[in-house]
Amino acid sequence: MILFSCNSMKVDETIRAWESLIKMHLMHYPDMQVDDIYKLVYQGVLGPGHLGTDFQKILNYLNREMSQTEATQQIKLVENIAPDSSYIRINLKRFKYDGLSSDKLAAIITKSARNSPENIEPFRDIWIGIAKRVESGKLSIDQGAFAKFNQYIIENNYPVIHHSRDYIEKYSPSYRVVSRKVWESEKWNDKKSP
Repeated sequence: MILFSCNSMKVDETIRAWESLIKMHLMHYPDMQVDDIYKLVYQGVLGPGHLGTDFQKILNYLNREMSQTEATQQIKLVENIAPDSSYIRINLKRFKYDGLSSDKLAAIITKSARNSPENIEPFRDIWIGIAKRVESGKLSIDQGAFAKFNQYIIENNYPVIHHSRDYIEKYSPSYRVVSRKVWESEKWNDKKSP
């Protein structure tokens, strides 16, 4: 009984931490849709594992996107996407502005993907907890839109998805998800350090 209570408290703590992070992202990106919240949580729990671990493929895709990305200083390089800061988004617009190495970033993505969890259960448990917070009104998200989206992802076994059209049009996201631990372990001798 005590063990169950401790586990229950830990799960509730985890869900509350995710709720706080989601609220922070909603303040920064007020046009986030349910899809974008799902993507945030998915990436924050499971990292970049879905990209695979083929360095050359990751590098080619990264270089293609970098060639189409406009460099800017007006955005942070690193954005936290997990309550425990285990995963972060590296903004490619700032990355390009800072003149950092795409080869090195591709290596970091590859290493992060190798170390990403393969078990989807923790993500699913967190998402179910978030759904309960939405249903109870503790997390202010359109309940109808959430219910419809939630049904879709359950029926499709929690797939990898893209950002919503609204989010793409408003924020034109261009980033890569990496392990903070891997990112911070690198020695950045490029033009500028992160």
